[in-house]
Amino acid sequence: MKLNIIIQDHLEQEVEWDNGILYLDGKAMELDIIKLGTDYFHVLKNGKSFEVEINRKEGKSLEILINGKTYSAKVMDSLQIMLQKLGMSETKSKAALQIKAPMPGLILRILVEKGMEIKAGDPIIILEAMKMENILKATSDCLVEDIKVKAGEKVEKGQSLVILG
Repeated sequence: MKLNIIIQDHLEQEVEWDNGILYLDGKAMELDIIKLGTDYFHVLKNGKSFEVEINRKEGKSLEILINGKTYSAKVMDSLQIMLQKLGMSETKSKAALQIKAPMPGLILRILVEKGMEIKAGDPIIILEAMKMENILKATSDCLVEDIKVKAGEKVEKGQSLVILG
């Protein structure tokens, strides 16, 4: 299983657990891990001992205590990473989701209207890029709060297209 972890809101690490070996940014970590409780571990690395406790917070947020020092972390799977790169990441503001252009292109059709309720997977916009039609879809049930573009308009990568809430 491969995950990305953002530690203290800035240090992003790719973490993979494969057949008992932990890889951090592709480098194997030689660790002896003893599970002491549900979220409590004793870790031995290069002869150094670490007491590790993992406290799960809301969503995919974690608080990790290593030898008494606290670190905040957020875990992202491959789908969340892809959505973030496409500019479709969720936020806690009223406009919970922005659909952004994943690449430069031409807006062929807008399939929603302001105020419309949509379900996860519903198509929102058809964007033509590199002679292909790309259907941008909703990732959750939401309401269309604003439409920032018009059919026939050229857009740049990362440009906000639709605000969902």
